[in-house]
Amino acid sequence: MNSSTTVERERDLPPSARGHLLVLGKAVALPEPPGFGNGSGGVLSTAGDMARWLIAQNNGILTPSSVRQMRTPSQANKEYALGWTLGETPHGTSFVEHGGDLFTSTADQLLMPGSGYGVAVMANTGMTYADAGALMDGLVALIEGDTPKIPSAPQYLLIDGLFLLLTLATIGPAVRGAIRSRRWAARRTGWQRLRLLPYLAPLALCLSVAPIFRVLARGGDIMWIQVVYLYPTFMIWLVTAAVACTAVVATRLGRVLLHSRYWRAEVRGRPS
Repeated sequence: MNSSTTVERERDLPPSARGHLLVLGKAVALPEPPGFGNGSGGVLSTAGDMARWLIAQNNGILTPSSVRQMRTPSQANKEYALGWTLGETPHGTSFVEHGGDLFTSTADQLLMPGSGYGVAVMANTGMTYADAGALMDGLVALIEGDTPKIPSAPQYLLIDGLFLLLTLATIGPAVRGAIRSRRWAARRTGWQRLRLLPYLAPLALCLSVAPIFRVLARGGDIMWIQVVYLYPTFMIWLVTAAVACTAVVATRLGRVLLHSRYWRAEVRGRPS
C-alpha cells in the first residue's frame, strides 16, 4: 500500500482530494474546511491500495485468530467489531464494512468473507448527502445479481427547498421593517422598545451554533465553518435571518436616537 498515507490538517490534502457539497441537488466544488484529521479520518488511500487491503483480509496473510478477533462484535454493540460494522445483505450474505468521510468527500469498503468479494468506493461528495454508501449499495446489488436502485433525491431537495423559501421569506419582512423604522420609533416609547430583543435571537443562534453542535457531538471539536458544510441551506437561512434582523434593530434604534434628538432640540427651541 505504497500510495497510502496520513495527513493532519486539510492543507495537507493533495490537489486530487478536492470534493463537493450538494446544495439544491447541485454539486458545488469547495475546498475542505479547516480541521484536524490524523488519528481519526486522516488516512488517505487509493482504490488500488484499498483493494490490496481487502484482499489481505481474506487470503490468509492474517492469522485466523487475528481475523476472528477483528470481526468479533463488542459487548456494547453487537453490530460493531474492531473498526468493522457487521451486517447482512438483502440476500442474507454476511459482510463487514467500514466507512470514512470528510466534509467534501466520502469512502466506503465492504468485504463478504464467505464469497470472497470485496468492494472499495470513493466519492467526491461530502458527508451531508454522501454518495459512497449509495454506490456501495448498487455494487453489492450487482454482485448478488440484482438491479441497483437509483437513490431518490426528494427528501434532501425538500429540506433544501424549505430553507431556500425561508431565506426568501425572511428578506421581505426585514426590508419592510427597516423602511418603516421611522414610524416604529415614533410609536414605541420606553419599555415598548424592548420588543426589539427577540429580533436578536437569530444573531445569538448564529454565534452559538458551533458550541451547540459540540454538545450534540458529545464534545467533538466542531468549528462554525464546519457547521456550514454540514447544513449549508440551513446556515444560509440562519445567516440571512441574523443579518436581516440585526439590520432592523440597527435602523430602528437609529431612528429612536434621531427622534430623541429632534424632540430635545424642539423643546429647547420653544419660547418660555
